[in-house]
Amino acid sequence: MNKKGFTLVEVMVSITIFSIVIVFLYQSLNLSKTFNQTFKRHLNNHISMYDLEKIIFEDILETKGEISIKTDKNNNTIFQITQSNNTYHDPFNKYITYLLSNNNKLIRIESKDEFNTTSSISQFLDKDDVYIDIIAKDITKFKVLSNIQNADAFTIYITTLDEKDYLFSAKTVIP
Repeated sequence: MNKKGFTLVEVMVSITIFSIVIVFLYQSLNLSKTFNQTFKRHLNNHISMYDLEKIIFEDILETKGEISIKTDKNNNTIFQITQSNNTYHDPFNKYITYLLSNNNKLIRIESKDEFNTTSSISQFLDKDDVYIDIIAKDITKFKVLSNIQNADAFTIYITTLDEKDYLFSAKTVIP
C-alpha cells in the first residue's frame, strides 16, 4: 500500500503553523495601519500650517499700503493690512484683517472698510462687502511682531491647542 496523502497529524501541524503566521501578519498589518494614521494626521497638520503661512506671507508680500499691529484683550494680535493685491473674494477689498476668535480659530477678514477694534464686531460682519475665511483651527496664540530695524519685516508666532509652536517671517517688497 503506497498512499500519497497527509496524515491527520501533518494537517494539524500545518494548520497550527499557518495560524501562527497569520497572527503575526495581522499584528504587522495593524501596526502599519496605526502608523499610517499617525503619519496622515501629522502630514495634514503640516500642510495646513504651510497653507496658513503661505496666505499670510502673500498678504504681507503683496501689500502697497500700511500694516498695523494691535492687541486684543487676550494679548493676541489683530493684524491689519491695507491695499494688498492678494484678495480672494473681491478685488476692490483693500483691507485684510487677521484675528483669533474666541473659539480658537484664526480668521482672515477681507473688506472694503477698515476693521475697527472698538466697534461691534457683529455690525461690521453684517455688511455685504465683508468676507470671512477660517484659515486655521485649534490656535491658542497668534502674535505678529514687527522688526525694530526694518519696519517692513514681520515675525508671526502661532501656538496650537496641542502646544506646537510655529514661527515664520515675511517682508513687504512693493514700495
